Amino acid sequence: MLPKEIANELRNQGFNPVTPPELKAKPTIITTKLDNHIYQDSIEEIAPEIIDNNEGNI
Repeated sequence: MLPKEIANELRNQGFNPVTPPELKAKPTIITTKLDNHIYQDSIEEIAPEIIDNNEGNI
């Protein structure tokens, strides 16, 4: 859930960021400042695009 830069800096300082199992089990997408055209599409319409563009990153 942390940006990579922050997670890396924590590791450099001797900390080991751990994602809680609840978050790993329930993938969550957090977005900010979405363009208005995003709201026009249903979840069923945008889900395949999100999955296709993020395979291997989950």
